[in-house]
Amino acid sequence: MRKVTFVLMLVAFVLSGSVVLASDHDKIKEPNVSYRVKVMRAIGANMGAIGDIFKHGLPFNDAVAVHASNIESSAKLVASAFEKNATDKASTALPKIWKDFAKFKAGSEDMVKAASELAAAAGSGNKGQIMGAMKNLGDTCKECHKAFREKRK
Repeated sequence: MRKVTFVLMLVAFVLSGSVVLASDHDKIKEPNVSYRVKVMRAIGANMGAIGDIFKHGLPFNDAVAVHASNIESSAKLVASAFEKNATDKASTALPKIWKDFAKFKAGSEDMVKAASELAAAAGSGNKGQIMGAMKNLGDTCKECHKAFREKRK
């Protein structure tokens, strides 16, 4: 139970930036920035859906694999979505992404690997494996956000 609570708290932490900054992101004018925000929101929304299923005991266990697959698909888009150094005053992406794109891309690849592991765990239906994989994925999100996203005010 402690592990489930920790994982759900980690998911909430990772997603909190999406919720808090959503109104700012709605003001984005630059198309490349708007696209990458939507890719990241898709990942966050699907992680949140899995978290809700487990946290609230919702009767959607079969949907966990779908959400995990969506995360895996979206994760594969992240590095290419950030290749162009496009900026917008409402974006929280730090210039460090493009100064050290190799490190950013490596973090993105870590996320893809963790997302693939989550998809595999979700396919097994084993809640313990799924929660472990969610924690690992959340950790990759947290590390990348810590290094490459503007701190929330």
